[in-house]
Amino acid sequence: MKYLLFLVSAAAVVVLGVFAYKGLQPATNPDPNHMHADFAVWIDGKQLDFSGPEFMSAPPAAAASLPFVDAAFAHGDEEDGHVVPGREYLHLHNGNGHVIHVHKPGLTIGDFFDSLSMLMTDACLTVNPQRSYCIEDGKRWRMFVNGKETQFGPNYVLKDLDQILLTWGSDDAVITQQLKMLTNDACLYSQTCPWRGTPPAENCISDPAIPCVE
Repeated sequence: MKYLLFLVSAAAVVVLGVFAYKGLQPATNPDPNHMHADFAVWIDGKQLDFSGPEFMSAPPAAAASLPFVDAAFAHGDEEDGHVVPGREYLHLHNGNGHVIHVHKPGLTIGDFFDSLSMLMTDACLTVNPQRSYCIEDGKRWRMFVNGKETQFGPNYVLKDLDQILLTWGSDDAVITQQLKMLTNDACLYSQTCPWRGTPPAENCISDPAIPCVE
């Protein structure tokens, strides 16, 4: 009898363990052509802030639909087609400056910065017309994707759930800290970590040849 109870208890533990394990497994992005990636850019120990309305896919709305919602966070760009040219398939929105939205496969990190009027080359990043950061005074760009260093340059093709760090003028110890500070919110928008909550509603603008999945 004790042996039978032991077997029943052991089986229950195994079943519960399987369900718990499956519950923690990442879900699948329902639209593989609508990807998201976390990113951060650091220059001389200071992180660039991309949360301003000038970086979003649409200019700030004249008035939000609800009085307590900041106009800069209004999300009508994809619904009414009011999108900054060049940011249709690759952009930031909702005032979130650390998650890139990718609406077309094959787009690169260079394409993303180009959409923000920032030129990225194999050695430099031009953050505004007056300032380019290249190799100077022993400082250079380094690029990390999902914790691993890769060649800095504009040709890296963005993938779903990427975590990308671009850093200039930082030593290894500082970079270690910058990597730890990378956000991990792309999964919210790609719906692969449902236990973390429901993402803001999104409508997907897409290349007609590669439509969004309903």
